[in-house]
Amino acid sequence: MSQTNRPSAIQRVAIFIDGANFQKATYDGLGFQVDFRGLLRVLAEGGSLVRAYYYTGEFDTDAVEHYINLHDTDDPDLMRRDMRTRLQKDRGFHRWLNRNGYKVVTKGVRVFKDADGEVSIKANVDIELAVDMLTIAERVDRVVLVSGDGDFVPLVERVASKGVRVVVVSTQNRRAQANGYRASDLLIDAADEYISIEKIRNAIERNDRISDEELRDLAGQTLSGSIEEKKADRGFGFIRTDDGKKIFFHLNDLQAPLRFEDIEEEDDILFELREDRDERQPYGRARDVRLRDVVEDVAEVPV
Repeated sequence: MSQTNRPSAIQRVAIFIDGANFQKATYDGLGFQVDFRGLLRVLAEGGSLVRAYYYTGEFDTDAVEHYINLHDTDDPDLMRRDMRTRLQKDRGFHRWLNRNGYKVVTKGVRVFKDADGEVSIKANVDIELAVDMLTIAERVDRVVLVSGDGDFVPLVERVASKGVRVVVVSTQNRRAQANGYRASDLLIDAADEYISIEKIRNAIERNDRISDEELRDLAGQTLSGSIEEKKADRGFGFIRTDDGKKIFFHLNDLQAPLRFEDIEEEDDILFELREDRDERQPYGRARDVRLRDVVEDVAEVPV
């Protein structure tokens, strides 16, 4: 039976995000960070989400060492520590995606010097994305490809030939072009529908600050999140809530007997919000921070 003759009134949707390409379009090109829960809602709107994939590169030990060697730095240990911190943050983000509706597919990066002598990082996930899309094409009615890479034109044409509607999400915005990004004309032309990122920006842009109204409503409630950043030498850090909000905490905000040295980045924690806001600190501040080693009822921070 062809895809168009399926009796279901609700379209089945699969989403495929080319992570590096999407980051270049949004963060590098248009200058904003993405609310990935909001992105799922927007892209699956009106349909039934079957699967959402996020494809990205990941450093391994050999790639880290090769990256350091190519930079010929005077302090390789410092660069190695910086790289490890970056890897921890990337893996924390990937874990968050896996827990919030995505299937993360990673591939080892390749590090090399380009023709201009600059150190470049490349992770070609095209094959993995193509295999997954062709595999699931028989079971969905609509495929959303979040990428501007013209290499996907044959894939889009092949999937469309199976009766699946293909939507491409990317940008050809002038600001993005000025910052070195532009979606392929051939890819956009091959798709059944094109959605420009700037048109959905208001619905997918991440706002990581707690508003005064949210602070009043949530003060005193038990919230959940994870340690996003820990400034070990300064005695403070930041929490990322389950809904993407950023919260400041100081070592004095830890609930006894928890000590500052007992917590690490990516640790799952529970906490409350202080009702007062420090004018010098744009983010809300936590109190009674403790490791999430027991089951408690928690309130979610609204998006």
